[in-house]
Amino acid sequence: MNNLDNLGLRIGGLLFISPKEAWRISDSVVFIDIRPDYEIYGKCLNVKEVIYLAVSEISENFTILDPGRTFIIADAVGIHTRKIAEFLLANNFTNIACLNGGIFDWERDGLPLKIDAKEMLTGSCMCTMKKSHST
Repeated sequence: MNNLDNLGLRIGGLLFISPKEAWRISDSVVFIDIRPDYEIYGKCLNVKEVIYLAVSEISENFTILDPGRTFIIADAVGIHTRKIAEFLLANNFTNIACLNGGIFDWERDGLPLKIDAKEMLTGSCMCTMKKSHST
């Protein structure tokens, strides 16, 4: 029995777990935050163990990960986690889950984040986002 048993919802062979489920097991798993650097600096998961490995870096750097560990893959809203989970499963990783709703739902559920207001991105759309100038 691993720490992902009896959690979440399996869709197409992949496990998707809620932020609250992920938080309950956060001391015994490794989170892989696959957001690009510019998205990470303002808000980060405040959990025991996180590896920052952007989507664009996974295929070259996944060998730094221990296939014997349990991983929860997180991004901003859960769009890219499926692709990364499929990639890791194809490369002999077995204990993989996707964070349903990503960091957005994690925050919505009131779960712990490390926030740096000076690094937060603001703007009405991605084309106009920039660092905030708050102190």
